[in-house]
Amino acid sequence: MALAPKSEVWKFYVRINDKIAKCNVCGNNIKTSGNTTNLRCHIKTKHKNIFEEHFNRSNQNNTRVASSLETQSEAAIEIGNKSTSSTSTSLTASSSRASTLSPSPSIASTSSGSTCISVSNYKQYGSLNQSFANISTFREGGNKNSKITDGILFMICRDSEPISVVENEGFQYLMKLVAPLYKIPSRRTFDELLDKKYEFVSNMLKEKLSGIQYICLTTDVWTETHQTRSFLGVTAHYVSNDTDDLKLQGVTLGVYELEERHTGENLAQKLKEICTKWNIKDDVVIAVVTDGGSNMIKAVELAFDKKRHTYCFAHLLNLLAQKSIESLPQLKSLLEQVKTSQLV
Repeated sequence: MALAPKSEVWKFYVRINDKIAKCNVCGNNIKTSGNTTNLRCHIKTKHKNIFEEHFNRSNQNNTRVASSLETQSEAAIEIGNKSTSSTSTSLTASSSRASTLSPSPSIASTSSGSTCISVSNYKQYGSLNQSFANISTFREGGNKNSKITDGILFMICRDSEPISVVENEGFQYLMKLVAPLYKIPSRRTFDELLDKKYEFVSNMLKEKLSGIQYICLTTDVWTETHQTRSFLGVTAHYVSNDTDDLKLQGVTLGVYELEERHTGENLAQKLKEICTKWNIKDDVVIAVVTDGGSNMIKAVELAFDKKRHTYCFAHLLNLLAQKSIESLPQLKSLLEQVKTSQLV
């Protein structure tokens, strides 16, 4: 036995059977599909005056009711996740009542061929599109993909990690936990990205250094004992004038392998090449800090000016400590005993 019609829309229809209703205005037969969505859609599209007069206020009320039911359903689900099995049973009943009262998500169609999609369908399609859009951001070229890749590059550079870290089992396991949709690029890809990132950052630094008024350089030569390879390290220090707040900044220009003898002439030529590479003009270099080696002093004199050479204070303190220990045989003997003794 069919239920008695309760919706206001039945004022304009006569029920023929459980699936068909006849419009009192135009006489067309409309499929009901067990609800009034098609009936309401027919009135809205074919009899606009009647719809605006009788259903505007009803639509507003239905919107508020639907919103209230949706809120109650979400709250019930949240409570159900934290409750026991008995509370789960109550949740099922509550969800069932909400689904009965909520409008059907089916697409409404009239006998004349017109189509009307309910509001709940628009919400479903919107959430699906949003889900696919979220997935696409993790693909190559996506926003989240680029951010994660840049973050891994920063970690490798900041922590001096080998590029092969991206192939480690632990790292891959971590990335699957924090970003399961993200596909980790290969080691070769990171190698290429690192070169591009270096070129980009170095160009920015060159442009910045070209506008600095005064720069102080520090340089030193050191030898790798196992392979007897020598390197020249150079750093630049300056006061940034990007903002009103003056701030002392320093940057490593590079560590360059020396393939020739460490003469003052060869070192001077290398320093000139480094300054040219980084857009540092000779007249903006106000000081060059080195140790007291004669070859370093000579290199600064040839590359810039002898007056610009400054002794490294840390080297002077180290030499002072060494000379003091050597001048006191008893202290030197005591230090040797401490180094060789085994502390219990």
